[in-house]
Amino acid sequence: MFAQIAITALALIIGLAGIAVLIGVGEAFNNAIAAFAAVSLPLALVAGIFSWLVPRARWAVALALAAPVVIICFMSASMGSFYVPGALWTALCCLGGANAGGQLKQSRSGAPPRPPA
Repeated sequence: MFAQIAITALALIIGLAGIAVLIGVGEAFNNAIAAFAAVSLPLALVAGIFSWLVPRARWAVALALAAPVVIICFMSASMGSFYVPGALWTALCCLGGANAGGQLKQSRSGAPPRPPA
């Protein structure tokens, strides 16, 4: 239980850092597509790794990673219509990464033990 809470809290902190990356890349390149690409794929990888470590927390991890970015994008959707698809893309990437990491751990745990070489 403690591992689930700790991994979810760490995922939330990383998701909050994703906002800074999103804003920084967007301002540096003046390109929202590059900004969402710079945020969504690393968040998906982090979600996969965290879900592989604690498979029972995979949905909480995905939501904690994607929530800050998605909330900020929906709040600032009046600035441009490209924020909403970017936010949905980031959420889907996080959910996909978390699902893949959790499935990988569960499929590996059911494998028979290897004999020593």
